[in-house]
Amino acid sequence: MNEAVLCGWRDEYLIDLGSMLGPRNDEYRLGTVRKQEDHKPPTIWKPHNSNTVDVLLTPSAMIGNYGWRLAKWQLAHECVHLIDPNFEPPTIVMEEGIASWFQNRKIELFRSCSERPYVSAEALVMPHMENGSLPKAIRQIRQGGIQINQITHSFLTKMMPALDTETARKLAERFNS
Repeated sequence: MNEAVLCGWRDEYLIDLGSMLGPRNDEYRLGTVRKQEDHKPPTIWKPHNSNTVDVLLTPSAMIGNYGWRLAKWQLAHECVHLIDPNFEPPTIVMEEGIASWFQNRKIELFRSCSERPYVSAEALVMPHMENGSLPKAIRQIRQGGIQINQITHSFLTKMMPALDTETARKLAERFNS
């Protein structure tokens, strides 16, 4: 898979996400998109002593008859994490839910992802992403200097008065895959 093509897709996704969630935190420069080591999941990665962030995709996303579809699917998910890079996981359920929601709208071929924590997180955010209330709240919260992975249930209920407290708490919990 051509690095320039992958970086082009990344940049396209970041434009979409920026209009949805607000501008990307530019504390880190965008690096490359490349292959992850065997048997490791896709991730964002910051080389030691660097202010650059790379996206690492699985080897299977880089080859095969449908590799480009898998690459786009994985890349769409990881681009959500590029908005406010967090190198000390875990992130919160809401961020993983948005990442799953976004990737499944970009490439529907893999819609049948069966990893329960991701499916559950996506189900929590879906109605609020679809009606626009969650992206609007995130943009407003981030304008105050709060990163996505730092959003608490209190921020959510303040910005989204129709959101019930239990859902807000679930969205702000640490994600366990």
